[in-house]
Amino acid sequence: MRVLQLILAIMMLIYSSMMIAANERYQSVRPIKIDVFSDNASTQQQELLYSLKKVLLEQHNIEVQENLIFWKRQNNWVAHINRSESDYIITLGQNSLEMVMFQSPNKPIIALMVNADTLDTLSSNPHGEIYAITHQQPLYRYFALIKALNIFQAKTGTFFSHVNRTKKAQYIKLADFYNLPFEQINVNPKYQGKDAVEHLANCCKILLHDRDSVYPNGKARKSILINSYRHRVVVLANAPTLLKEGAMLALFSQPYKIGEQAAKMLAQIDNKSLEHPYQYPDDFAIKINRRIAKLLLNQEISLGKIIENIETQEAIYKQRFEAATEHHLPVAQDISKLHDKSKH
Repeated sequence: MRVLQLILAIMMLIYSSMMIAANERYQSVRPIKIDVFSDNASTQQQELLYSLKKVLLEQHNIEVQENLIFWKRQNNWVAHINRSESDYIITLGQNSLEMVMFQSPNKPIIALMVNADTLDTLSSNPHGEIYAITHQQPLYRYFALIKALNIFQAKTGTFFSHVNRTKKAQYIKLADFYNLPFEQINVNPKYQGKDAVEHLANCCKILLHDRDSVYPNGKARKSILINSYRHRVVVLANAPTLLKEGAMLALFSQPYKIGEQAAKMLAQIDNKSLEHPYQYPDDFAIKINRRIAKLLLNQEISLGKIIENIETQEAIYKQRFEAATEHHLPVAQDISKLHDKSKH
């Protein structure tokens, strides 16, 4: 009988401790109001918002009171911005950011899933009330992937036109930094994909394909991927959907990871500790079309090993980037100098 009473007493003590802890946590949770602007609903956006709210609550004791606004459907969204009592505005996608910015709201905007070009523009011309995270992976990560694959120093090519020609120098400098053979393929987007690939196949065995620039959609893109396979050209893409069309590897962002990163950013904005207002994704994911990989490379590829190698190459890049920044010299130029020194 005494043993039973002792067990019951212990159970009551544990229960009381749990209730006290839960009550303390409930009292420490701080609610914030957020207006979320999106052009339409998607599972990716739902995944992003779910992880954002979950991380804010579990790791930062911030409870989000969310007001989701689809501005393409709701005609009164402009009036809502002017009268809203929200603490923050979150925009999902490039179009949503542009529409909201046009209204000049008087509260902080956290822009998610914006284009990398927008992120770079904001970095060059900071705006105190706008913070941003792009879903597009940084270019150096793709060159780290090529280095990690180590396909016998095969030359890599990328298509350039008037759409992305300003990025040529960045591609060339990164290829030089990683000591990778690289060729810029100048094309007219009106050309057939077959002709572009034949031009590429004359010099290169790897295509670093940006679906957001040259040949982004439709038959031309499919032609690029199909003909690349016929010419035994390895295609590295920035979206997993391209794997079904013929790409071998895709390096991309996952919505729930962007949500986690956004939660961290919002918490830092809220407590005034944010150091980097414009961010590329912290994390990345890789998927592979194993059938194509086996046919083109005649070997099995370990994604775990590739990811490990990418992280190693990325660490080297960041280390030299920080060293260049400390010397207050042009970063790309100084990185090249540091890389040259490391060769000797």
